[in-house]
Amino acid sequence: EQREQEAEKLRQQHLEDIAEINRLKAELNSRPVDEISWLRQQLAEEAKTIQQLEEGTQRTTTVASDGDEGSHALIERLQAELQAATQREEELLSGSTNHELAHMRKLYQNEVKKRKQLHNRLVELKGNIRVYVRVRPANNGTTDTCCTFPNDETIALSMENGKKKYSFDNVFGPKSTQEEVFEDTLPLITSTLDGYNVCIFAYGQTGSGKTFTMQGPASNPGINRRALSELFSLVKEREDTQQTQVSVSVFEIYNDNIRDLLNPDRHEKCTIKTNPSGKGQYIHNTTCTSVDNAAAVDDLLCKAAANRASGATNMNLHSSRSHMLLSVNLNMVDLATGQKSTAKLTLVDLAGSERGADTKSHNRTRRMEGAEINKSLLALKECVRALDSNSSHVP
Repeated sequence: EQREQEAEKLRQQHLEDIAEINRLKAELNSRPVDEISWLRQQLAEEAKTIQQLEEGTQRTTTVASDGDEGSHALIERLQAELQAATQREEELLSGSTNHELAHMRKLYQNEVKKRKQLHNRLVELKGNIRVYVRVRPANNGTTDTCCTFPNDETIALSMENGKKKYSFDNVFGPKSTQEEVFEDTLPLITSTLDGYNVCIFAYGQTGSGKTFTMQGPASNPGINRRALSELFSLVKEREDTQQTQVSVSVFEIYNDNIRDLLNPDRHEKCTIKTNPSGKGQYIHNTTCTSVDNAAAVDDLLCKAAANRASGATNMNLHSSRSHMLLSVNLNMVDLATGQKSTAKLTLVDLAGSERGADTKSHNRTRRMEGAEINKSLLALKECVRALDSNSSHVP
């Protein structure tokens, strides 16, 4: 009789545990997906309770006599029910939880896709090709200038026959800071991590401040350094959802030849080749260095700047005589889906446009450099024009 009472008590406790498991299962279907770890903990506690209960049943079975058929049959039935409850609990942990995790992954993928679409739609609305103007301060601290700024998108030039206005995506006056100039390019860095190729370059006359805007001193960094700092910050921010490998190469185009600025003594000729996939081009035989922080890239930029071709002209004592390109290559893996993607951020400090009459150079090398610079800038103009008109052929 005492064994039957213990078995009945055990049965009642078992039924209560089954009811609790069913309650947890119902709660699993109604709770937000972000509470999945809480459910895991609760279900693990229930599994522990069932195990303890099963151990108690086994002890009761040992105590029961072989001749007590009723108690023995009851205990065997309870053991079968406990085994079924344990199986249901395991299914709850593996099946329902995996279903919930799959649901979470799907929601995550949808949210990432939506964010990318909204962000890049905003970028496209601003224009896939954008032109900004920055006016450098006057030389020698003078305040006389032929430029006025009616608004943030217009510059007016004083001419002999009156003023002529030009409109751009944004106009930065002489008092603009490096931070202000970079702020408008900031969303493009996010687009790069979303898998889009981005190119930013500075164009202008010799001595107009292109290198200052793109490179800048360490105390007042330009777009290059700020873009890389932001890039690595975003990589760190996304490390739980996206694995990103970053590598850089730095080269210059000098007199129609490509030179590796990280290995200027390389004997192999650097050439432009098409990617095996058929999409895009790359520079063959250039040094590509893996980096994981902005400081490492800054060291490479300093090395590249020291190897870059420059020379004195009547317009600029430290004139850049080549186009310098910093190519940042990204290889990304979405940790939720395993999807791989690549992107490239190209930051370009162009050589200055100039006229031979202005430079007044009698040096044959300088005149040849100037001719090659102007020829390549004309080719760039045709390239931008084809992109702007959505031409089927881009030179």
